[in-house]
Amino acid sequence: VEAKQHASRAIECGRHLVQTWLCRGRLRGKEADEYAIQDFEEVLKIAPTNAQALTNKAAVLFAARRDAEQATVLLDQAIQSDAEIPWAYYWRGMIALAPPRNTQKYAQAVTDF
Repeated sequence: VEAKQHASRAIECGRHLVQTWLCRGRLRGKEADEYAIQDFEEVLKIAPTNAQALTNKAAVLFAARRDAEQATVLLDQAIQSDAEIPWAYYWRGMIALAPPRNTQKYAQAVTDF
């Protein structure tokens, strides 16, 4: 709670700073807080191809809402933006393993992991 308060104060001081939005979004995302999505959207307003924001937004969309389709689109964008971001591959693999399962999705998960 205290960390989120500090992150919120940092945002008030520097709304243009991507790292402050990412920090608070991650803290909110740990609790599956829907406001985390808004924080990641603020990052994407500043830096539309920010792979960290795309990946974290996708993780919250999947974990909180089970929106696998939109999360996968965001993860594909993150990987296109930064092919070296491991968490995008991790989450895309986890989504591929989620029901409904099929052989093609398993193959995607194996590739991602």
